[in-house]
Amino acid sequence: MVQCLKKVGTENPLVLLDEIDKLGKSRRDPEGALLELLDPEQNAHFLDHFLDVPIDLSKVLFVCTANNIDRLPGPLLDRMEVFEHAVDGGSTREESREVAEKFTVDESNLSDYVEGKGGLHITGHLGRVMKESAEIAHTVAGRIMFEKEPDNLFFSNSKLHLHVPEGATPKDGPSAGCTMITSLLSLAMKKPIRKDLAMTGEVTLTGRILPIGGLKEKTMAARRSQVKVIIFPEANRRDFEGLEESVKERLDVHFVDEYEQIFELAFGDDH
Repeated sequence: MVQCLKKVGTENPLVLLDEIDKLGKSRRDPEGALLELLDPEQNAHFLDHFLDVPIDLSKVLFVCTANNIDRLPGPLLDRMEVFEHAVDGGSTREESREVAEKFTVDESNLSDYVEGKGGLHITGHLGRVMKESAEIAHTVAGRIMFEKEPDNLFFSNSKLHLHVPEGATPKDGPSAGCTMITSLLSLAMKKPIRKDLAMTGEVTLTGRILPIGGLKEKTMAARRSQVKVIIFPEANRRDFEGLEESVKERLDVHFVDEYEQIFELAFGDDH
């Protein structure tokens, strides 16, 4: 499913599971995963055991087919709504999908349920690590947007172009991750970021903030830019405390270990 969502580039695709009555009976039987996948009470927090992260599949429309529903396990069939139709020769083929409100999808409303493909294009003289950081930022920003504003389809429908200026100068490293996430969210929500704020920190796919290097240089650069509020990773607290007082004075510094904390500082109503 993760590969599927990555390929289609949207959080609400139509997914066809063909001939599920041919499920195997080995120890690797996917029945258990399908039970969780098709259950609207569970699939908002579907756990990918390989990545060990929860995936929200609640907006996916599952359509399953079967030649003989008598072969389907009862608990699995309970999670579906069954439609029957005849095929050549008078035999019957079953079509079922996740239990949902009854509706018909045809040419007139297909675009309402199968969206356009969003994406990210990256330019600038960037190294591999920074390019990967931008891709992670795009993924995390999309997940956060879905949690904050489920009806906001900006990342599903928009082809974004992220450019890092001064293309003649090589750049690499992951420390701009949290800044890129914040910029993308600002664009998606059409909400400006407070003007006196600077931030740095590598971000993981689950939103954890990891330590960075060059903290003193980054602090001095922020001061030169008239920045009053700086966000650093919690793991860099001791590095900051060890700086000269002349570097630290008159700065409002926040230390974070989750992106959610950055979101509140950047977009909170009190700025």
